[in-house]
Amino acid sequence: MKRILLVLLAVGLVLLLAIPILGCTAQSETNPFPPPERTPPGPERSEETEWPTAPAGPEGPEGPGDDGPPISAYALNTKVEPAGAGSVSPRRGMYEIDTQVKISATAATGYNFDFWDGDASGSVDTITITMDLDKNVVAHFTAIVPPTPTTEWLIPISAVASGYDVWGDTWYTGPPSLSIDDDEITAWTLNDMGEITFDLGSEKLISGIEAYWGGHVTNGNTVNVYVGNLQVLGNKQFGATSNIMYFGPVYGRYVKYQTVAFPHNEYLQIADWSEIAEFKVLVEIE
Repeated sequence: MKRILLVLLAVGLVLLLAIPILGCTAQSETNPFPPPERTPPGPERSEETEWPTAPAGPEGPEGPGDDGPPISAYALNTKVEPAGAGSVSPRRGMYEIDTQVKISATAATGYNFDFWDGDASGSVDTITITMDLDKNVVAHFTAIVPPTPTTEWLIPISAVASGYDVWGDTWYTGPPSLSIDDDEITAWTLNDMGEITFDLGSEKLISGIEAYWGGHVTNGNTVNVYVGNLQVLGNKQFGATSNIMYFGPVYGRYVKYQTVAFPHNEYLQIADWSEIAEFKVLVEIE
């Protein structure tokens, strides 16, 4: 009898231990909430995709947002048109937002400031701009065109001739006996070179001469012209009528007309035949 009771107790213990294990197994086989399946990576989303952790910053799509530091300064660049016509100060620089910057344009010699262009405007040479963005500013200049001078043909007040007189075999200095007032024509003959110095009475801005020959031309002679000690014409051929030559302009009071003779005639004599009937000087009227 004891043996039968021991067997029954052993069977009861086995059943007590087996029932919980069997219950867990059955529950796992009939659970209506299976674990979620992993979605495989697709073409539009992968495990490596970096998603934004925050929306764009308060400055909107054109501002830096949270992707970089906020802008704290803007760049200024300037340019001169045409090149070399002037300068701009300051030329360039970085400035904090909303800084007021004064810009000045200075013209080079021969130019005037005209106007501002680019990210600035105006026609005065100094302006102030606000650095609320990057600024590219252009300063325009124009070349100064000098006025056309007023001129007149002036008759000298007096003249002095000098040279070596062939026939008198002496050096001559004195009145040329030519017409200063259009009333007289006198020929004179000098050896090698003759000069006539005309006095304008005061210093003038001279830009030309007119010499009228009242008789025959010197035999192949050439002409040099000086204003003071400065030669303004050299080796010029003057004809038998009115001869106008331009130069300069040059400041001066005295105009020297110099003829240089070529050898001529059968004796190869060197001579000047000076028969100036009228002499005028082109001067600017101040």
